[in-house]
Amino acid sequence: MESKCGPFRNNLINPFAYWVVPGKVAAGEYPGEQFLWNPKVFLATLIHSFRALWSSRFKFWNSSDTKIDSLLSNGINVFVDLTEEGERPSYLAKLHKNRRRRSISTKYFRFPIRDRSVPDPKFIDEIIRIIRLEICQGNVVYIHCFRGLGRTGILVGCYLKEIKNFELDNDMNIVDYLKMFRSGVAGDFRNSPETEEQVQFMIDWKPNL
Repeated sequence: MESKCGPFRNNLINPFAYWVVPGKVAAGEYPGEQFLWNPKVFLATLIHSFRALWSSRFKFWNSSDTKIDSLLSNGINVFVDLTEEGERPSYLAKLHKNRRRRSISTKYFRFPIRDRSVPDPKFIDEIIRIIRLEICQGNVVYIHCFRGLGRTGILVGCYLKEIKNFELDNDMNIVDYLKMFRSGVAGDFRNSPETEEQVQFMIDWKPNL
């Protein structure tokens, strides 16, 4: 499925989001506002924003409306949010405004995971079950945390292990798959998953087939 957002590679939806399974599952950064008056967060957001501007030939700014519009334009109608409540400003009002303008329906699920931590394996099983159910209903799912790195990387990696049925001795290839999928996004210079604990969780996780 070719991205409907301009000069990006086919697996990229925009500078902040990429296809995991084209036309079915996508992942990336938080689609809400990211600029906060925390020096570390502000600087990282600024770097991502300028990289996005450069890769889009100065056409794609890091704003909630721009990102949500891009996701909806690519058929995404289910949002799986891995952030904790209150962690970031909610984007639901802007999502509802954009979906009403398009006369479409959207769904929103929150499965909170603490930043830079790992969840219970059964929690991942439940999220993947919901994702598969939504896909079976013809919906297109977008997975995100804040930067789309740690928590998103865990879930995307585990989902890939399930649908591709990776052998145990090939599990490390999941990290390479994630690098390949994320190549070209604004934060592709950063690791996903983010921590060694998160990578090990993803490697140890077994599909609930």
